[in-house]
Amino acid sequence: MQGSPSRSAQPRNPLHGMTLEAIVRALEAHYGWSELGVRIPVRCFTHEPSIASSLRFLRKTPWAREKVESLYLLMLRDARRTERPRRPLGTIAPTTIISRRITMQISQESLDQLFLKARTANGFTDQPVDAALLRKVYDIARMGPTSMNTQPTRYVFLTTPAARARLVPALSPGNVDKTRAAPVTVIVATDTRFHEHMPQVWHRPGAKENFESNPALATATANRNSTLGEAYFIIAARALGLDCGPMSGVDLAKVNAGFFPDGRWQANFLINLGYSDDSKLFDRNQRPSFEQACQVL
Repeated sequence: MQGSPSRSAQPRNPLHGMTLEAIVRALEAHYGWSELGVRIPVRCFTHEPSIASSLRFLRKTPWAREKVESLYLLMLRDARRTERPRRPLGTIAPTTIISRRITMQISQESLDQLFLKARTANGFTDQPVDAALLRKVYDIARMGPTSMNTQPTRYVFLTTPAARARLVPALSPGNVDKTRAAPVTVIVATDTRFHEHMPQVWHRPGAKENFESNPALATATANRNSTLGEAYFIIAARALGLDCGPMSGVDLAKVNAGFFPDGRWQANFLINLGYSDDSKLFDRNQRPSFEQACQVL
């Protein structure tokens, strides 16, 4: 990934002009040392914490400083949305033992972050998305279930203006500006020869040969499960604090010609990825009710 611009060149970056001390003091005032130690489990927050000791540690530990800055951005966004502070998705509600099994539920804050208060991003701040975070999103999303663990979803991360510009001829007019402004655009694709990996991902022999001998089955399996993988990716990205803007207003044939000329990968969908500029959000649209969308037989 290309190096990100300096903060002095990013006046709209919420971190612009903020000192590390000001960030730490704001987080301590908002969360308290105890909660900070849970969210970012480093010794300066968990053992006799103080502003001075925290600054000494963070100034010489870039990865920890990055986590602190990310939490500060999350705090600002939650404040804008008038939500309660988020807790890690590992926070578990009290367990209930039913029929000798332990049923666990994630917290209400986590449900809000993933679904109930999550929004489709229609614009983004200039806060960059680190390549390590993209890898982490994928590593979570790939753990979602697919039939026979086929895992046919593939991702191309467009992280530079030049790379995203290659998409512009394929986009509908309403998606051009938001894609140019997004820190990352993801081409979500389907690997039409996913079955070549079956000996690696499936525990029983013969799966590769089964799909090779039945092209209709292979195509149907790839299409269904690739779309499923895309949904897992959005959930994983939201779980890690990113905002997503999925788009289907695109000429997929042009995307395939421009990015996948050998035909093996086939574009399925686009997702803009980053940190939402909430001033550009649409009003939330309604969803069908349970009675409209569901049957219980």
